[in-house]
Amino acid sequence: MGGADQGADQGAEERADQAADPGATPGVDRGADGSPLLPSDGAQLQGLAALPEPLAWAVLIGVQDPAVITACLPRCSRLLLVQPNDLLHERLLDFWHGNPPAGVEISAELPAADSSAIPWYTYNDRRLDGITGPDALRPSFPNLVLLDQQFRAGTPLQQLLLDWWQRSGDPGGSGLLLHWGDGFEAALQGAGELIERFQCLQQQALPHHDSSVSSGGAATAPLARWLQSCCFTPLPATAGVVSGWQRQRLRLPQRQGWELQREQMQRAFELVQQRLEALAGVGAPGLLAKEVDALLGSWEEWQG
Repeated sequence: MGGADQGADQGAEERADQAADPGATPGVDRGADGSPLLPSDGAQLQGLAALPEPLAWAVLIGVQDPAVITACLPRCSRLLLVQPNDLLHERLLDFWHGNPPAGVEISAELPAADSSAIPWYTYNDRRLDGITGPDALRPSFPNLVLLDQQFRAGTPLQQLLLDWWQRSGDPGGSGLLLHWGDGFEAALQGAGELIERFQCLQQQALPHHDSSVSSGGAATAPLARWLQSCCFTPLPATAGVVSGWQRQRLRLPQRQGWELQREQMQRAFELVQQRLEALAGVGAPGLLAKEVDALLGSWEEWQG
């Protein structure tokens, strides 16, 4: 009899969750504050196991569970939490009663590659409002209903960082980027030259999210080449991590040497052009023909 009562109570709780969050599935996980979270298999916390040694600061985009934040605090003294979903943003604030701990700042901006307008989807389950379209969500939320689609201005990650540091000071040192859900590649593109301030980049897995339908997954070839040019190398596959990159500091002197050599070749090319222009006036451009051919060949290799 007691077991039946317990089952009835559990069923009542599940129905209450669904009533509070239409479209939600039964057995919703709860965060550290007791509020319902999106379905999770622990991937958010599993993904933290592969993080590097303690860093000076971190940016967490799309995080919703304060337990994840608590796990990051011992590693980073400064945290910027970016949660553009209104409901999840409010829950992060409510967890600390509107007063986050020292070193933690919460932003409601939408990280993007630039300030262009981005499609923003609104559902009958407010926890899912965001840039992920319904096709990627319906396998996990069959009762999901798309209520509206609008456009929302994005904010480059570089601007988010500069504004953050202007308010509370540049933390110095290297940083960590953790990103949940879609928009990882756009966020990296929006970092601009400040991408080199990061030591580790990770896209965390969301078990309710079908990345094969949306923009999740491994970095595209152009993005991978750019990250590699910034001395990032891919991290091995890890539970809870969709894509990960770590900056190899040992490659920095090598890269700096390449850049110096490239600058020297650029200067040599300019000098040869000046000499050609001077010799053209006396009818002797052939004196530098071999030098020009060799220099152009080397220059084309660098450009490639």
